[in-house]
Amino acid sequence: MRYIFNHIKGNDMKKRIYQLAKEVGCSNQELLERAQKLGFAVTTASSGLSEEETQQLLNPPKRSATKTKAPSPKVPKSKPSKQIKKVKTSVFPQLSDYEKKPAKKAKPPEVKTLSPKRAHHYFVFVVLLFHLSIAGLGAVGVLSEVRMNQLVRQTNQVIKNLNQENEAQSKAISQLEQKQSTTSSEAPK
Repeated sequence: MRYIFNHIKGNDMKKRIYQLAKEVGCSNQELLERAQKLGFAVTTASSGLSEEETQQLLNPPKRSATKTKAPSPKVPKSKPSKQIKKVKTSVFPQLSDYEKKPAKKAKPPEVKTLSPKRAHHYFVFVVLLFHLSIAGLGAVGVLSEVRMNQLVRQTNQVIKNLNQENEAQSKAISQLEQKQSTTSSEAPK
């Protein structure tokens, strides 16, 4: 079908930049930049080029010979410097490139503190998971209704006990705060 479509359409068939890059043997980005410099309306490597645009891209027009350059004054050639630029022949980075970079210092992980209420919720969740694992929910997959009700009652009792402890601790804290505020107000100034 594609063969027929290509022949019906004829010269209007567009070629994608990535296909052209694969044929030529260069990167998509290079061809894309070159096409944009020539003024073609392309934005990505999947943009299409007409046959004329493809020819212009692959064989850019040579500069006309009508423009003559003014003869530049001859400058005596100096000896070439002994520094030779190192040209990378491989696309893949070498191991030595990674060895030159200093290692980054690892930051210690931030320790987050939980509010007492949030910690309580996590604790209740863990207790519930513990009860469910004892019941064999993970191993068997199905619990009897009686066993499930028993687990719910036990979990509710644990939650009730934890809430009572939490209330008692809150009362104790508020009493301590009241004592501290009264002692600080009674202190002579």
